[in-house]
Order: sequence, then C-alpha cells, then structure tokens
Amino acid sequence: MHATVSQFIYLQGTINGDAEVTINGLAVPTEDFGNGVSFSQELTVTQPITDVAVEAVVDDGVLGETVTVLYDPDFSEQLAYVEEVDPGVMTITADYVEILSGEEALAAAREDGLIPPDGELGGDFYIRNQNPELVTLAISPILEPTLQACYEFGPCVVQRPVDLAAWAGLTTTERSPIRYEGWIWYGNGQLPYTLTFDGDDLVGISEFYLP
Repeated sequence: MHATVSQFIYLQGTINGDAEVTINGLAVPTEDFGNGVSFSQELTVTQPITDVAVEAVVDDGVLGETVTVLYDPDFSEQLAYVEEVDPGVMTITADYVEILSGEEALAAAREDGLIPPDGELGGDFYIRNQNPELVTLAISPILEPTLQACYEFGPCVVQRPVDLAAWAGLTTTERSPIRYEGWIWYGNGQLPYTLTFDGDDLVGISEFYLP
C-alpha cells in the first residue's frame, strides 16, 4: 500500500532473471543488472483508492502484484526518525523533525548552535529537531513501510516495501544488519521517514532519501 498527497507516484522494482514488465497492462522499460532486471515508472492517480497492477513475464510464468495507492491532497505528512517498531502491539515510536535547505538551513543551524555564527554547513540541508519528545503511533497490520535498498550488482537506490515483522527485525539492534534477502539497506536505520496521515490515522511510512 502506498499513501500520497500528490497525484504523482513513482513505482520501482527488481526481478531475478529476464522479464518483461507491464504496469496496468502497458509495457515499461527495464534495465539489466546482475542476474535480473529493474524497472521504474511514474504514474498519475486521480482516485482516492487506485489499484495498480504490476506483472512480469518470466521464463517459467507470470509474476503479479497489486499496489494499492491511497491518494488524498488533504493527507498530511510529517518527517520523523523512527526510534522503535513494536509489531506485537502494532505501534511505532517516532521523533518528529523537519528538514530545511539553502539559506533557511544555514540560518537555523547557526541559531541552534550547530555551527558558529559565521560557520557554513557541510551540505545543503539541515534536519532540525526542536522538540525531542517522542510520540507513540498506532500502525495498521496491512501497512508496509518503504525502505531504500541497494543491490550488489545494481540498481541503487530503489524503494523496497517490507512487512512490519521484517522492518522490526531490521531495527532491533543498535546497528541493524546491512544485508537482507539479497539487498543492502541503504538507510541502515539512520535516515528519517515520511509519515503520511489521514486525519490522525497513520496510513503510510516511507524512508526519506538523503545522499
């Protein structure tokens, strides 16, 4: 399931072996990597709930998956670090932050004492945390967080949905295991997430990409 405040979504995937990929019946380009192929495609959605059919024709048959997209411009988003995942009681513990860029980032970093008054940032963004209070949020059992993944022979970085149990397993240790089912977790628990809300209900969790 993918929740978005925008009509535009970006689907990515990888398949072991040669494959021809279609999304909603239309062929999409693929790129070879290692022993498989990857694909990516931007789509426009207009309905509150849209089912997107992804199929791959491989040597021994057809692989298929349906991605359900929840779209509502009134959804709200919040950037946060996820400190704990508890699939037993279906909650996450989050620390809300904001990301700033450009002159705004520089001014905030100086104001917060991260750098001297005449100092410069090492990059073009600053993740600001003015309230260290943690919040506990209920999560749905059908929610699948999206992580950033890299494959040994490419591609990198691609979006990879995982189930809640797998996500909890990846986040339980001080430094999460890097390799998981053939791919490397690019974020490795160090990146924030975009949390998408429908009112007070958490409907989407997507790891935020940072270079």
